[in-house]
Amino acid sequence: GKWSDYHFFGIKSTRDFIPNPEIPVETWFSSAACCIYDALKFRELDGFDELFNPFYYEDADLCFRAICKGWKCIYEPQSWAFHPNSVTIRKHSTSKQIKIIANRNKLYINYRYLFGLNKWLFSLLLLLKLMTAWMGKSWFYKSYRLFNAERKKFNEKNESIQTDKLAEAAQRILEQ
Repeated sequence: GKWSDYHFFGIKSTRDFIPNPEIPVETWFSSAACCIYDALKFRELDGFDELFNPFYYEDADLCFRAICKGWKCIYEPQSWAFHPNSVTIRKHSTSKQIKIIANRNKLYINYRYLFGLNKWLFSLLLLLKLMTAWMGKSWFYKSYRLFNAERKKFNEKNESIQTDKLAEAAQRILEQ
């Protein structure tokens, strides 16, 4: 199974966990590459957010929005799927394009779901990264420019998300 690392520097990439093979457990999110969604709930959430196009983090965002509505994401250890990582994406995008879009979407996910001191610390870290982006990390600056270009639209969508449920879920999941 997978879940996000969530701490004061932001929501990080997934890390593996080995659940009891007999018991389904609540998780942060399910990868769209190998999960099943309740169609009614998927439609109620308006599906994947187009801001995350063309790839990465749209599945985490969908699950986080579900958690913010009080719903749960469940990992079923008896199920399995085979999905070669990023095969389709690599056919249509260069590694630099992938890095830029993935980082832009990482900015979106952190900006949307961090709150309070965590969001402030993340913003401070972002500022420091931007100040040093000229030192061989021009892709990071490009990611930020793409993120910033859509910020108004992004802020409008964020108004309806109640992140307090996410904090409650984080505590529940970590206590499993």
